[in-house]
Amino acid sequence: MGSGVLPLDSFFTSYRAAVAMFTSATCVQCRSMEPVFEVLAREKKKGRDKVEFFRVDVDLILSLQPALLRKYGIISTPTFRFFLDGKMVRMRFGLLPSPPPRYSLSLLSTPC
Repeated sequence: MGSGVLPLDSFFTSYRAAVAMFTSATCVQCRSMEPVFEVLAREKKKGRDKVEFFRVDVDLILSLQPALLRKYGIISTPTFRFFLDGKMVRMRFGLLPSPPPRYSLSLLSTPC
């Protein structure tokens, strides 16, 4: 999964497909989503349909660039954003079912 201190937008434009989980250290639901997110990241990191997964700490973003949270419409955590060719194409708020069906990112997504 991606990590580092690059501008947020550059993460999403650097990969053909990316999933961002906007999370917070104080979010209980986010902690319960970690294993599900990890499984999806491992499954989709292989093959020709590779997807990059990122965790975005909303507390850190809030302290450095709060406008980014507004830009991505983050009003609660966990929030999932899906990017294809650098454009946000889908979103999902809240918990995911556990365990997730194999190879299914469609559970995470609803049209923007």
